[in-house]
Formats: sequence, structure tokens, C-alpha cells
Amino acid sequence: MYDCPPEAAVYMVADLHERAEKSKGFVLPNMSLQSRLIFRLMVLTQVHPPTRISSKVMSVMNSFIADIFECITSEASHLIHYNKRHTISAKEIQSAVRFMLPGKLARHTISEGTNAVTKYTNSV
Repeated sequence: MYDCPPEAAVYMVADLHERAEKSKGFVLPNMSLQSRLIFRLMVLTQVHPPTRISSKVMSVMNSFIADIFECITSEASHLIHYNKRHTISAKEIQSAVRFMLPGKLARHTISEGTNAVTKYTNSV
């Protein structure tokens, strides 16, 4: 199913993050499809350890996540054009999520996103 075991992926990701923290000029490379699938599998095993997932279901989940991401970024792009701005900020992403996702799911998503942005800004 995967080219390398998930344990190897954990070490590779950790190494990249260590290199990024040590060197100001080092930029993390864009994650390939394979890396994103391994990352999602690692998150699944952390949240629900006994749960396994087939490659077909992983492919469907990847398509779903890519589609939602595309819809949200498209809506955020429409918002910045409407407001005559040039940069997508957290405010536009929040508004796009509110438009695209239903009630409770949108609130939970915005809450998790806000926590992630706060954690990132505090670490930088």
C-alpha cells in the first residue's frame, strides 16, 4: 500500500521539522500525495489505534479532503476579489468555511483552525 512504513515517515517528517527550526533559510518542501496519505494514516492511528483503513477508502478520503480544500480556497478567492484585496488571510478562510460547511461542523472547524493559528503564532 505504501512505499515506506509509517514509522519511517515519522522520522522523515521529524527530521525535516528539526532542519527547518535550525536553519532560517530552509523551507519545508511541498508534501507529495504519498506523504499526505501517510500523514493522514498516522493521524488516524493516533486517534483510533485499533482502526485500519483500506487503500480504496484512503483514496476516497483523499479525494474528499482535496475537494473540500479546493471549495474553501475558491470561496476565499471570491471573497478577496469581492472586497478588492490581494491576500487571503485567516478572516477570509473563516468566512469561506462558514459558507461551505453546515452549522456545527463549521463552528468546530473554525475553533480548531483558530487554535492552530494561535499555537503557530505563539511558537514563531
